[in-house]
Amino acid sequence: MHGHGSYLYETTRNESMSVKLFVTILAAFICFSACKKSNHYFYTRAIRLVNSDNSWEKPDTNNIGQVSGQSYMIRIISSEHVIDPIKNKEYTESVWYFQKYDLKALTVRSLSAFDSTHAAGADISRYFLTDYGAQYTIDEFISSKRINKKYSLTGYREDFSTYLDLMLMKAPSVKGRYDFEVRMIFDNGSIFTDTTSIMLL
Repeated sequence: MHGHGSYLYETTRNESMSVKLFVTILAAFICFSACKKSNHYFYTRAIRLVNSDNSWEKPDTNNIGQVSGQSYMIRIISSEHVIDPIKNKEYTESVWYFQKYDLKALTVRSLSAFDSTHAAGADISRYFLTDYGAQYTIDEFISSKRINKKYSLTGYREDFSTYLDLMLMKAPSVKGRYDFEVRMIFDNGSIFTDTTSIMLL
């Protein structure tokens, strides 16, 4: 009898543990589904470039026309579109938004000869660092998926803007007039290209 009672006890305990495990998994699934539904996603649908002066504590982003070489910065302003925005246009609380697609490539080309090893049209991406809370090379920025950083925005949104700064770390070999092309490619196949206005560096 003692052995039979122990068997029933173990069976009941195992069943109880199984029920608890099932409830835990179900709760986690429900939470995951709810959290996933509460997230809102956006994607980039256009970019524009602004010539900037990074020699100040706060960069001058007024699309300036002249700056010393290593103080030059390109600001990429991205137009973002929210997927399935909140229906209530009177909504006033904060909402988390996440970039839907991964950035696969970001290149900067000088449309004028930049130095002895970079003729007009050459890729000079390695001469730039990104400034996105911390400084990264462009390759580091892409591999770290920093473009997917979430944004907490208040109220109803269908569209908003974000920006990314590219800081030039090497001045051109000759002072002169320069313009640059930036291209961004996302993993949904979207390609965005824009060209800066001419700068005197």
